[in-house]
Amino acid sequence: MRTYFKADIQDNRGENWWLADFGVDENGKEYILTTNNVRASEAGFVSHGAKSDCELCAKLLNAYYNAKSEE
Repeated sequence: MRTYFKADIQDNRGENWWLADFGVDENGKEYILTTNNVRASEAGFVSHGAKSDCELCAKLLNAYYNAKSEE
């Protein structure tokens, strides 16, 4: 199974395509969401634009936390 995305730190921004910023954690590092070695020809497969990507993240977080509340 391929990993298309990864959590990274702001210091590494530019190594992959930046998608979202999640802010600074208690360790003082700023965390971002990036692609993980995705080629330009795959861009349309892994991203459908800012609004769509944001909505997907919201859906995934809602599904995750709703499942946790049922445990």
